[in-house]
Amino acid sequence: LIYNAESHIEFFISQLKKQNCQNFQAIFIDDGSSDRSVELFKKSTKGDSKYILLSNTERRCVGAARALGIKYCSSKYFAFFDIDDKVSPDAVQIILSAINNCSDTDIFIFDHKISNTEKEETLIFSETSDYIELFKRNSLLLNHLWNKVFRANLFRQIDIDFFSTLSFAEDLYACIHTILLTNRIKLIHQAYYTYIIHEGSCVTARSEKSFFDNEKAKEYINLVNKSYILNSFFEPFDFSIDDLYRSLVPTLDCKEDIFKTIWNNTKEKYKRDASTSFYDCTNYYFEIEYDD
Repeated sequence: LIYNAESHIEFFISQLKKQNCQNFQAIFIDDGSSDRSVELFKKSTKGDSKYILLSNTERRCVGAARALGIKYCSSKYFAFFDIDDKVSPDAVQIILSAINNCSDTDIFIFDHKISNTEKEETLIFSETSDYIELFKRNSLLLNHLWNKVFRANLFRQIDIDFFSTLSFAEDLYACIHTILLTNRIKLIHQAYYTYIIHEGSCVTARSEKSFFDNEKAKEYINLVNKSYILNSFFEPFDFSIDDLYRSLVPTLDCKEDIFKTIWNNTKEKYKRDASTSFYDCTNYYFEIEYDD
């Protein structure tokens, strides 16, 4: 995304030119810049077909700019970079290596670095592949697009027109809605991306209160809770509630076998001590029209 980025664009393009693997296409979206951004883009790329510039005639919003790039992109996977951040010279190589090694994965989440004027630190989420537990412990996994690589067809299944209207929490919307579509997510413990904190930017100026006062943000949080439940307790399913109701009658015929299987499997998995058992003896009360 380019918006009045004349102070960043030449350096960012130079980082792409220094990639030790040049097997990529870079799509830049100019969101109605009024400075020399477009001029400097053309000067830096010199007509190289690897670098593509799309433009909004007037400034819209981050969501609209990203949606334009998504619709244009024809690759199987893509990643989002911010024009004022840094990427390591092996960024493309790291991404392609992850894709080649795990070609059935829909979303890759990478460690990353955060830098401000005082220090730079690497954020390593954990030496675990349990991404659901990490989502619960660290919201940074959901907040940003730039530390993730997505299979392109995920974005073609979400409401991209609504995404185009977002100027606030657009990364969160995209992350949650794509995560809800798959459980084929892999953590990669390599950091190729450095997020630069710029004091006074629109992101750092947003307060936590302003986020949670936003009605759309509340909807996102509810979706996060839903994604935890679906991914934590259920395998992927495509049956309807009607199918579930229809299954009750045949389930009744084999309920004892089902109970026995659940008991044996949970006993084995959780090492349940069955030497003492407790039974819930519940009294059921209901109203009748006459004295008992």
